[in-house]
Amino acid sequence: MARHRNVMSPLILLVMFLSTALVPHAIAQDQPNDITIMMKGFGYEGPAGASGPPQAPAISILTLKNGQAVRLIFVNTDSTSHQVISSLFAAVDHVSIEILDPSDVVVATIKGKDAGEIQLLPNWKARVSLTPNFRSVEEGGILTFEVSCHRNHGTEFCHYLQGVKGLITIVKDASSQPPVEPPPPPEPPGYY
Repeated sequence: MARHRNVMSPLILLVMFLSTALVPHAIAQDQPNDITIMMKGFGYEGPAGASGPPQAPAISILTLKNGQAVRLIFVNTDSTSHQVISSLFAAVDHVSIEILDPSDVVVATIKGKDAGEIQLLPNWKARVSLTPNFRSVEEGGILTFEVSCHRNHGTEFCHYLQGVKGLITIVKDASSQPPVEPPPPPEPPGYY
């Protein structure tokens, strides 16, 4: 009997080693990438650029790879409240949003299709966890979703008109990245 235990000991040690050596690596692969988007002044600022001045068209602030889990962290560094509104949150299969106060304490959690609009007080954050997974992108297409704030809509102080809007682009891989700058506006119609 003692001999049987001695034979099993190296096997048990090998299994224990493999489980501790390989499991953290597998878990790390499933962790979403954290991407911070700042809300400051009247605009969004992401890795691909910052939204423009008042009345300017929305530009790409972020490009995501289709099928890759991400956690978008919207940080309101402005002295006024802002919204984070995007149809992207409703278009993905699963989305989870955590609202954090200035002390980084989670004060609310939103899951599923109720996640279309986020209200952020000054110095608050929202962590939006999602995985874009669109067949049209896998087949070579590119999808673009607007993210915006419509606070004070219908007034001269409308945040959207002041420039709080940007584009989140979903691509298949890095080689299909769209240009950062939007195309020039069309020429006005000529008069005959």
